[in-house]
Amino acid sequence: MATQTRRRPYHTGSVVSTGAGKWLVRISVIDPLDGKRRFRARRVSGNKTKAEEALASLRRDVLAEQHGSLDSNIALNGLIERFFQRGSKLAPGTRQAYESLWRKWIETGVGKIPAVDVAAYHYADLWEQMQSAGLSRSTMNGAYALIKGSYRAAAKYDEFAYNTARFLAPPRPEPYMREHLSDETLRAIITATSGMGHYWPFLIRLALATGCRRGELMAMRWGALDDEGWLRVRNSVCFDRGKMVLSNTKNDQPRTIALDDETARWWQSERKRAESLYRESFGGELPGEAFVLAGETSGALPMRPDKVTFEWREICNRAGVQGAEFREMRNWHATTLDIDFDYSLESIGRRLGHSHASSKTRITQRYITTTRERDRRMATDIAARIAEVWPSPRSEHRTSAGGSGPAVSEGGFIDGGHRHEQR
Repeated sequence: MATQTRRRPYHTGSVVSTGAGKWLVRISVIDPLDGKRRFRARRVSGNKTKAEEALASLRRDVLAEQHGSLDSNIALNGLIERFFQRGSKLAPGTRQAYESLWRKWIETGVGKIPAVDVAAYHYADLWEQMQSAGLSRSTMNGAYALIKGSYRAAAKYDEFAYNTARFLAPPRPEPYMREHLSDETLRAIITATSGMGHYWPFLIRLALATGCRRGELMAMRWGALDDEGWLRVRNSVCFDRGKMVLSNTKNDQPRTIALDDETARWWQSERKRAESLYRESFGGELPGEAFVLAGETSGALPMRPDKVTFEWREICNRAGVQGAEFREMRNWHATTLDIDFDYSLESIGRRLGHSHASSKTRITQRYITTTRERDRRMATDIAARIAEVWPSPRSEHRTSAGGSGPAVSEGGFIDGGHRHEQR
């Protein structure tokens, strides 16, 4: 059976053999006079490498002729700079990680090479250097995502044509065998919250019931839950250059999920408690935009995510649980829906807010009208499992109305700029 030649991406040009040592390289361009697509071509003698070099040269010439296009000799660093300057939709933490990878591993190496000439062997050299330095494969994947994203952003705005066949992904990370939180472990953790602050049992209940990320939980406001039990997840609290900011969700996609009846009752109970404290302190009604997990009685500032992580580790130590991170509750939510109730991965992904949680056939997904009913069933099923693992009635975990959680350090919260949503 003959081996099929992999087609190049559209607009990136082609190399065709016309005989022994003879090649035809061509690339399609739009004629500025009549707007029609035509081909620019060159004939080359030599091996396949010579033909690829000729195609790169032809592509540079075409780019130089295009109105408003980038300099054909622009280095990879230039594309990355434009990627950041354009204000790409990156979470602050992701952006900071990308900038660090660029400065340490790309800027002084492959970043100096003209973007059109970066080839697979350049990537191979970069992965070898990072691997020799002991970096994880997931970190290498981050560098690859930054480079590829910069090329795609330039191509999106018709500034640059790139050839995805020249990309070389880093080695795949080895599968991580994550242990599912057992019922006994969860009971021990919940029991250990005694004396850690009135909000911890409620926070754990909310994390298990919704599967939300830590930052999303910190960004929740009292007005996010409607009368029918639908919870709007719109924002996330994270850190950007050492400052706490309010941004959109990780994948920049807000979502609405169902909350089970018991968690909704607990929510309303905690809200009444917050309203009582607010009236005692300020003599008015608690604003709906106040944060649920607040860093102060006024509810104007969210609780610091790193403070929550610190206290979570202290709780796990008291419970005798080693190596369990806060996000394990999000993993427990997803795994329970998969193993115990056999929901589809697409349905679970939509509830958790994953970027690629769409149906395999998008046209079919447009006509699905049962998504909300399914999400409501998922919330009910999760509540049944929580009832099985919860060690005692929640009333035993509640404390008096004193205190409102850890305070935020002075000047610790700032507006997240264009990523801040007013709701």
